[in-house]
Amino acid sequence: MECRHKVYFIYSEAQGYIEYDGNKRVLDKAIGYLESDSGISFPKQYLWTHCSKVDEEQNFSIMLSIAYIPYLKANFLGCICSIFYNNREYRLATYKGAKIIDFSDNGAKIRQGDYTITAIRLEENAFSLKAPLNGEMTRIINENISIKMQYVFTYKDSVIFDIEYYGGFEYYHDY
Repeated sequence: MECRHKVYFIYSEAQGYIEYDGNKRVLDKAIGYLESDSGISFPKQYLWTHCSKVDEEQNFSIMLSIAYIPYLKANFLGCICSIFYNNREYRLATYKGAKIIDFSDNGAKIRQGDYTITAIRLEENAFSLKAPLNGEMTRIINENISIKMQYVFTYKDSVIFDIEYYGGFEYYHDY
């Protein structure tokens, strides 16, 4: 595989502080998310989004990723989505039978059985970053680290949640 994407956790509460350059930032019931990427190239087309929110009304975290994955001598379009909502995890993934209904620079929709998740980018505020291409940091990608997103999660015809909140969003297509 040209890229290995690992998600260590999508939701973790953190307490303590971070000190950088003499500035101290206190974390009180902060939300943690940790992932990593390694390999020689990012996929030729992919989408990634993550959002977490904790308050008196909701505990919510979502990570959704869709990518073309080279495997042997072919490519396949795969997805994984992990949703933590009201102390329950839902996982939708290619290996569990999830189907990608749509994905573009505006968002994505995937379905697994009677569950559907839709992520919609509501604004644009991208920063250009270097990314790997054949082992060299020569590709430019655009990442939105905190933009307004809408996440709608349904079971059959019932809405489990419809949340507008700030999250990260990244989309790339090698034209």
